[in-house]
Amino acid sequence: EMLSGEIVSRLRDLQSDSGLAYSLHLPLDLELLHTEKALRESVSCIEHILGKTEALLISDYILHLDSPEMKGRDVDTEDYHQSFCRALQEITSHFPQQSRRFRIENTFYDLSVFSREIERFDYSVCLDIGHLALLGLPLQKMVRRFRNRIDEVHIHGYAEGQDHQSLALLDTASLTEMVRFLKENARSAIVEVFNESDLESSMETLLQAW
Repeated sequence: EMLSGEIVSRLRDLQSDSGLAYSLHLPLDLELLHTEKALRESVSCIEHILGKTEALLISDYILHLDSPEMKGRDVDTEDYHQSFCRALQEITSHFPQQSRRFRIENTFYDLSVFSREIERFDYSVCLDIGHLALLGLPLQKMVRRFRNRIDEVHIHGYAEGQDHQSLALLDTASLTEMVRFLKENARSAIVEVFNESDLESSMETLLQAW
């Protein structure tokens, strides 16, 4: 089990020895925008994860509020707004102490459509710059809409429609814009790649551009 007591204990020891801060990305397959039953089951799953990782002193929880059918569709509809609102209301009421540590991440739709709901429930945003680029959404649009709510940033390269690649794949203009944004706005940034080689080349690229 990914959240076994042994693994959590080892992560806690690593945190104590190194001073690491942990950002926990909640499961991608939560069904928070579906039926009431699916919403309750997803909230129960989140509750299980938060309980299992309580000893790790998690700094924030990254949350996707989406569903597969939203991809490529107009999400500015009354149904989606109601579902989004219902999900935030349920999370807020169920996790009154932790809800301020939830960060809603932009995924495969324009998150700014739901800025009203995010502001109403006073949530923060995790801005994934690679996801924005794949959608063709301007970085500055999201910054203007969510500037004071962006508490975490995910950075990675992208190529041929695939994200979470090395930052070394970014063109000069995109890399320059990203670095400028990080210097001016970011509180916390995570290089979100999934192998050591991409991490090393990403860090080299970032240091050179900085």
